Amino acid sequence: MGIADADRLHDAIREADTAMYHAKSLGAARYAFFDESLRARATSAIETATALRGAIRRGELEVYYQPIIETVSRTTVVYEALVRWNWQGRVRTPNEFVSIAESTNLIKEIGEWVLRTAMSDLVTLRSNGQDVTMSVNVSPMQLRDDSLPVIVGRLLDTYDLDGADLALEITESVLIDDMGTAKSVLDRLAAMGVLIVLDDFGIGYSSLSRLRAMPIALLKIDKSFVHQIGSSESDTQLIRAIVAMASALPVATVAEGVETEEQAEIIEALECRFAQGFLFGRPAPVAHWLLESAETRAGR
Repeated sequence: MGIADADRLHDAIREADTAMYHAKSLGAARYAFFDESLRARATSAIETATALRGAIRRGELEVYYQPIIETVSRTTVVYEALVRWNWQGRVRTPNEFVSIAESTNLIKEIGEWVLRTAMSDLVTLRSNGQDVTMSVNVSPMQLRDDSLPVIVGRLLDTYDLDGADLALEITESVLIDDMGTAKSVLDRLAAMGVLIVLDDFGIGYSSLSRLRAMPIALLKIDKSFVHQIGSSESDTQLIRAIVAMASALPVATVAEGVETEEQAEIIEALECRFAQGFLFGRPAPVAHWLLESAETRAGR
């Protein structure tokens, strides 16, 4: 429930609506009063949405890449594409603007731009000696659009890539909110050879039946579990259980948020096939990884 007090009816309705959405963000069975903090937040959201509308045209968006490594060899096998927005003198991460892009229907344009950029950069990385594939995050709103497989197919053809060269990362909310439409889109993508990755596994509400119903090829174990391994036996056992469950499905696993050598060694011992985190590299523009690759080859 949202509650507001205003002199004019349409102001009261608008402000109560804003308060209601804030209450929903706090969880079930909540209420919220519209106050100056919500007014400031609403004004900021409008300003952000207005600026975001021309971000691609102005060249303000950029894609950073973070490596995903194979735990046994410690070699980079995949890069995850992560969009950044250079606005008002600061580089902004997705959690600062993606929800606004979704609410204003800009996410389709931005999502397609990220896909195109990531595939183009994949071709560049490969031409510079890196034997890698690319993983791109997909918004739940994109998965409600039947045209997504068509867009992906067209881009794969444009850059002469195979479906297996691309992975698309989805969140558990997709499996809950709109499973029917999402499954149709994901099945078409999987039929093209595209790998479907379930991100942040373990903090949502997906069931085994949903996992089995979807064409999931890989689970990313949420970093909140990884951060405690070595000091929390229960979290270590949870990761062991997730890896065992995944192998029974069967799908591969990636441990997110690996920051120390001790965590990396435990993850490898638990037979988690892939890992990602600051220990192996922070998100950076493609030029950084091209330079690092050139320096590695020169060092050989």
